[in-house]
Amino acid sequence: MTLGEHGAWLESESLSLHVPAPAVRPVATVGAGDAFNGALAGALALGPDLPSAAHTAPGPRPLSLPTPRPAAGA
Repeated sequence: MTLGEHGAWLESESLSLHVPAPAVRPVATVGAGDAFNGALAGALALGPDLPSAAHTAPGPRPLSLPTPRPAAGA
């Protein structure tokens, strides 16, 4: 379960794991959870265990957060 600025919580039969969110100052967070889930699925497809994949997954999330664009003519 993604928890926004609080990271994510992962649960399986043998594991309960909190993954902290990266420290960023987002402008908007639309799609950040989707980016995390996609990165987690991609990492799991490459074979690491869930804890390793979960700690790799937050990496793309800050890249998915929009940043302000310079004003026209700036």
